[in-house]
Amino acid sequence: MPRKSVRMSLSVAVVSALALAPAAFASHLAAGGCQIKANATLTPGLTVAVETFSYHYTGKLYGCAYTGKHAGTSGVISAGEPIRIGGHLYEEPTPSGTGGCLKDETTGYDFARWSNSTQTIVSFTTNGGAGGTHLFGTIVPKLTLPAINPAPGAPKSTTFKTTQFLGQTAVGNLTFAAVDPALCGSTGVTHAAITGLLGHVGMVP
Repeated sequence: MPRKSVRMSLSVAVVSALALAPAAFASHLAAGGCQIKANATLTPGLTVAVETFSYHYTGKLYGCAYTGKHAGTSGVISAGEPIRIGGHLYEEPTPSGTGGCLKDETTGYDFARWSNSTQTIVSFTTNGGAGGTHLFGTIVPKLTLPAINPAPGAPKSTTFKTTQFLGQTAVGNLTFAAVDPALCGSTGVTHAAITGLLGHVGMVP
């Protein structure tokens, strides 16, 4: 898709998402967003039955467009994954939810690291059905992550800090596409591809 078309699509999506965000935005409102492409793993696999589950994912953000300045144009995103910071591995919180293949609701945190060396934490909730999912969340200032099997003398935890888009609202229109949808009726869907748009709206500092 040409970059101009991507920017137009993102603008339309973010403006539409404003209807989901709080109405108390005054002047200096900024908005933007990116396309996402990620791969998720779910445990246990989703079936038509309603049950609790957890999941983790990693992927990339691209085709980003913003009304403000100095934002990254691409990045990587993850949730519930090991993350390397300062040469050490730390564990992100694992998102969880309730539901099945037809409808589900989840909560969690995701972590974006941008091409301009900034980073963002989003505390999110999702709800969806039949592959289509809406995301709503807030961008939070920081989160403490525990170390994974730290060596003697190595840090036991680290603080991941938001340095881009702090205090703004996150919105998303996503599709979770099962790698093998037929598994909904048998052993359960354990892998899904995530695509769609992720955006943010809020006051410019």
